[in-house]
Amino acid sequence: MKKIRHNAFTKLVSFFLGLLLVTSSTLIACFNPLASPPPDYFPLKVGDWWQYQTVDVEASVYGPVTEKVKLSVVSQERQAEGTLLYVIGTSSINKPSELFSREWYSKPAGQVLAHRKEYPQWSKENRGFSFDPPHIELKNPLQPGDSWVWEGKGFFGVYTSESSKVVASETVVVPAGEFLAMKIETLERILNSEQKIISWYADGVGLVKSERYSNYKSSKPAASTTELQDYSFRT
Repeated sequence: MKKIRHNAFTKLVSFFLGLLLVTSSTLIACFNPLASPPPDYFPLKVGDWWQYQTVDVEASVYGPVTEKVKLSVVSQERQAEGTLLYVIGTSSINKPSELFSREWYSKPAGQVLAHRKEYPQWSKENRGFSFDPPHIELKNPLQPGDSWVWEGKGFFGVYTSESSKVVASETVVVPAGEFLAMKIETLERILNSEQKIISWYADGVGLVKSERYSNYKSSKPAASTTELQDYSFRT
């Protein structure tokens, strides 16, 4: 009888020790600052910046045009209904203090939305526009096979429709480094024109490369290519 009680007591102690070990491991994982964060393909932290170079072969009859810009998360704004908007400012590398444009984004669960864009240097009546409804930039986090569509009023009220799909996960090499990225193909229709945009997004970094094809049905190379040159939080 004593042996039975001893075995029962031993099993009970083992159970509680196991439960304590599991609970402790869970708490450590939750509060460990070194634990892996959830995937984020559109990180937005105030103060972070990215530098890109775009080569456009169709911008001029005299040959390709190269443009270098810097995107910075300049602020975040809490709206009355509780939505948190992140403001991204774009400036030329040559004039970093002069913002060419400002864009407002939000990150509801599972999505990244663009709400508004404005050009501070333009006249007041033509300074900016809002997306109606908010433009779906991408799903977040991204998974191969994900797809989404958006249609509404885009650039200064022009009707636009888009269909996007994550077609692959592949390695991309750009001046900023080598990244394992999700490849997204987007078909965009504006008025009577169509173009294809291929974008590569890396977890924890964001956009690392994009290509725009003005005549996607032909075998011509990309009309413009954008690549990540540098970013503030690279490790």
